[in-house]
Amino acid sequence: MIVFAWFYLVINSHVLGDRPATVLPTTDTEVGSRDYSYDPEECVMTYKHWTEQNNIIFVANWSPPGIYMSNVSSTLRFEVAMEDVELTAPSALGYDGTISTLYWSDFGKNTIERYSFDTNQHEVFVSNIVYVRNLAVDGAGKKLYWTDYYQNRIEVINLDGTNRRILIDTELNWPNAIEIDTTNGYLYWTDTGFDKIERVKLNDLSTRTALVTTGLGWPSGLVLAVPDGKMYWCDSDKRVIEEANLDGSNRRTIITLPGKSPFRIDIYRNYLYWTEPYGGGIYQVDRTTGISSKQSSDSRLNDPRDLYI
Repeated sequence: MIVFAWFYLVINSHVLGDRPATVLPTTDTEVGSRDYSYDPEECVMTYKHWTEQNNIIFVANWSPPGIYMSNVSSTLRFEVAMEDVELTAPSALGYDGTISTLYWSDFGKNTIERYSFDTNQHEVFVSNIVYVRNLAVDGAGKKLYWTDYYQNRIEVINLDGTNRRILIDTELNWPNAIEIDTTNGYLYWTDTGFDKIERVKLNDLSTRTALVTTGLGWPSGLVLAVPDGKMYWCDSDKRVIEEANLDGSNRRTIITLPGKSPFRIDIYRNYLYWTEPYGGGIYQVDRTTGISSKQSSDSRLNDPRDLYI
């Protein structure tokens, strides 16, 4: 199956943690060898083209259940990401760009599932879980990490399905967002019970360090910009989006959001995209200026729980 979607404006490349695209282009044509000078309204783009150019955004909506995709454009236009895949309550997303495979957790089925866009194959990857709050895929290292919100632990499994194990299960209280920095070998996560952001060296768990421990209420979303040396998080209780260095220093507020509850966050070029569940939508904020705007009012996305760019 090839998923087609119309779009208005192509915006190219993306820097997020250590995901495959780590070079930020300076112009819209400085990506690979493709020419983007054509009128985009005259063109139909495929999933494969989007992902090769790092232009795709996935969104998981809790109710009604669905996973949608769009080109990251000035106007997001979402299409169903996968046909004939049963979803009950998709809540977390991850993606392995090395093999074009989308991962998600389904709270209604207590599973982690995956879908290959190369082979159009869907499978239940992990079962016997309680509430996977967030996922982090290390395609190069062939591992999947997740936070189990109710069992208060962080688990890991090889992408071939072997060696599932608990990585951390001490001093956790509702672990939430999780991100991996494969360049420097760190795993980061937020803890919404103890109100902190932590990290650990994956080859030495004794290096576990609390980076942010004050001024947090419900740090529900986290994203890394490793080439910039920055991390960003959203706080659903404090109603803010904040920034700090990867070691937690030089913290600053990017935007305060009265009446909003930002839940998940991701990054594309100089913009942070965030979800507002329970009738909200998808929003964008410039991480330099703090100027924000709503990016989607799609009625199918009235309860977005996660997004991945």
